[in-house]
Amino acid sequence: MLAVEKARLTMFEWILVPLDGSELAEEVLPAAAAIADKFNASLLVLQVGPLLTSASVASSPRMDPTWTHRMERQAVDAYLARIAAQLRAPGRAVTPVLREGDPAQQILAYAREERVNLIAMTARGQSGKRRSGLGSVAEEVMKQAPCPVLIEPTGRQTEK
Repeated sequence: MLAVEKARLTMFEWILVPLDGSELAEEVLPAAAAIADKFNASLLVLQVGPLLTSASVASSPRMDPTWTHRMERQAVDAYLARIAAQLRAPGRAVTPVLREGDPAQQILAYAREERVNLIAMTARGQSGKRRSGLGSVAEEVMKQAPCPVLIEPTGRQTEK
């Protein structure tokens, strides 16, 4: 019986928490932290930024796009460091991760690469609230995820 209980407590070792920088996306953080604490899991806090492409270089002749891209990356790094610091607690490891590309595809690729046990995210992020349904990123992640996905409804704090 003790072995079964111990197995349940190690059900989740790695929890991936994709964020997009919005307050709506951050609404999943308390749930992710509570699950991490219950299962002694580590949190991987991920944000996906846009790629610097040759098209973006060509479209910005007056401004150095590499400088802009560097500044955007620094802002995301600072954001992730702030979120990680808020989430860190005794016995709770938090790792900030920045990837570039398509958000859904990068979330899925990272989940596979790191063999995460759970993805915890909100139904919608920067694109805002709808009356019902999932955002396109959440929907794609749910359909293709290699592990369970926890979807936290958004806007509960503002709807009260």
